[in-house]
Amino acid sequence: MSISLKFSRQLKYADHNTKEGGNSGLSESEFLTIMKEFPQFTCKSDTIFSEDEYLKFANVGLKDKDIPGFKNASKTIFILNYNDEKARKKFTKESDWNYTQIQYSKWISASVAGKENYLEFKLFYDMAKRFNLNLLTYDTIITDSYLEDLRIKEQNRGIKLTKEQRKVLESIEDQCRWWYLPTENITEVFDILGFQPRIQDGDITTIIDDVQRENKVAFATFTGHTIIFGFNAPYISYPDLQTYLTKEGLQTPHLQDVLNKLSKAFGTAAYFEYNNDDEQIASLAWSSKGKFVYGRFTSEGEGYDIFGTQKKTMEVNQKSIIKTAKKLGMAPEDIITSIMKQKMPIRYIEQPHWCIESRLKR
Repeated sequence: MSISLKFSRQLKYADHNTKEGGNSGLSESEFLTIMKEFPQFTCKSDTIFSEDEYLKFANVGLKDKDIPGFKNASKTIFILNYNDEKARKKFTKESDWNYTQIQYSKWISASVAGKENYLEFKLFYDMAKRFNLNLLTYDTIITDSYLEDLRIKEQNRGIKLTKEQRKVLESIEDQCRWWYLPTENITEVFDILGFQPRIQDGDITTIIDDVQRENKVAFATFTGHTIIFGFNAPYISYPDLQTYLTKEGLQTPHLQDVLNKLSKAFGTAAYFEYNNDDEQIASLAWSSKGKFVYGRFTSEGEGYDIFGTQKKTMEVNQKSIIKTAKKLGMAPEDIITSIMKQKMPIRYIEQPHWCIESRLKR
């Protein structure tokens, strides 16, 4: 696997080569001067190249005619390489080594061999700041929170879950209803919903049954992402019984209105649900920047769509729901796993009894 990065003035990868500002704005001499601050790319002992090859690639640069596919390039191509062994585990065989490079032409780009790695991404992130540019990967801009998320994910790989923690994941794998929001500000979320409940701290392993089947709704927050989950999660959009009774239900314009208000504040807002005991139950809906995008709801084999800015119908099942959740932000398993491995508390509210009674009448 190889990951391509771009140093750009743009905030989206898709705009990097198409809008003004994609050009880094740095001359070759400026680029090479700044790169002297990063000795990982100029230390001969950290590369597999012989001295002649190293000088050819790192110091001299390659002209257009020397690189297939760059015949029309208007600049000299400079490629700096380093052995990324220090950013990864020690390899026993030379054939297992990975190498990472950064190159300059009209735009500055980088290529990482293998999976994304915190130390390498942090290195390129620091470079981007020094260049006074943004760092992009695919369609994502690298931020402090992105890096912190990656750092903790790597740390989590070495932490094993307890038997009780594994049961939590098994529970949400069987069924889950949740809202996703790219924020940690729960108070602001409830301000938008129109009420402020009493929020308590708890251990997810001890309250998971109440969350999934009874009267608790939990909030899991991790590196700028929040899910609000539990069997009664849909009803947090109704502050009281009277409001609930005056609305037509979850899968109505009320949901669109709530998602639009939330996404206007936070950029994205989504609702998802699935139930493996009844695969006919599957729903997703999301809004972006205050505009409803799409909703698909299935119950007892009957499904219908609510179209917003997206006009394409989606197949909705657990796999596609999780895939969409990951694309929009994070899925429940990712956030809850990270919280449990980091031994962080979870927050929850007690749902009013009217929520339980009213849903039984639906």
